[in-house]
Amino acid sequence: EVAHDGLRGDQTILHVEDDAEVAPCRLVDHGEGRYSLCLDDFRMPRSAIFDERGLQGGGYTWEAIADSLARLRRPELVDGVSYDSEAGMFVALGTRPTLVALAHLLQEAMDDEALLRAAVDAADPDRLE
Repeated sequence: EVAHDGLRGDQTILHVEDDAEVAPCRLVDHGEGRYSLCLDDFRMPRSAIFDERGLQGGGYTWEAIADSLARLRRPELVDGVSYDSEAGMFVALGTRPTLVALAHLLQEAMDDEALLRAAVDAADPDRLE
């Protein structure tokens, strides 16, 4: 049984991918074609822009950045992703291909300060903490 948020009703995790394709995120297979992309606070990179803007840099910050990156660079991903982040963990829900593409966007922003700044600038201020 799949719950409305895309996770299996029994909370089963079938497999966790923790490799370079999605690093520093983890891709969790919940079965039945549903996946979550997770980034916990032990792996979340810090950036000077977070301190400059008074941002926590936690799960909600990265959620706003991920949404902003998708809207800026890959708008076809927007409708295929939902979020369930917390202060200490970023979580995106969707299909494997969609979440791998989102992970690549996050990787690019983590490696490119200008792209990260553009994503923060374009992020919904109500979602950016």
